[in-house]
Amino acid sequence: MNRRGNEYDVSCQVNTTDASVVNSEVDRIFLELYPRASTDKIDRAFHDLTTMYRGERPGYHACDTAYHDIQHVLDVTLAMARLIDGYERARIGLEPVDASMFRVGVITALFHDCGLHFAGSTTVSTRMAASSRLRTSPAERVFSGITCPRSAWARSPISPRP
Repeated sequence: MNRRGNEYDVSCQVNTTDASVVNSEVDRIFLELYPRASTDKIDRAFHDLTTMYRGERPGYHACDTAYHDIQHVLDVTLAMARLIDGYERARIGLEPVDASMFRVGVITALFHDCGLHFAGSTTVSTRMAASSRLRTSPAERVFSGITCPRSAWARSPISPRP
């Protein structure tokens, strides 16, 4: 049995405290599914997230939380990529997840806690509200040009209101 510390994923293969290692693994999964697609937006998202969690982005504090740290976000992101990969490899007669939807899933996972580090966020409710402000974060740059077909929302249990 391979025993590693808590800095590794459940397979003990990927160091989830290192954004570049998780970025490489997500890119590998993505390119196996979509060999002709570009990883540029995913790579930019990882870069922006890393600088945000270090406090190197204007308007964001360095991470000082015990659980909602960069390792948590990288764990969630790697899990999202693996879930999409598993879905794509196992689906029979179900609608495929295209490269654009993979990017949306992974980038959303990366930025799901970004409001916790938003400058001026002193309470959990203020921080959680700030998480929803993707338009004011580096994620806006990453999400530009990525479209989510309405049919994907229709399949979602949390479909937006018309």
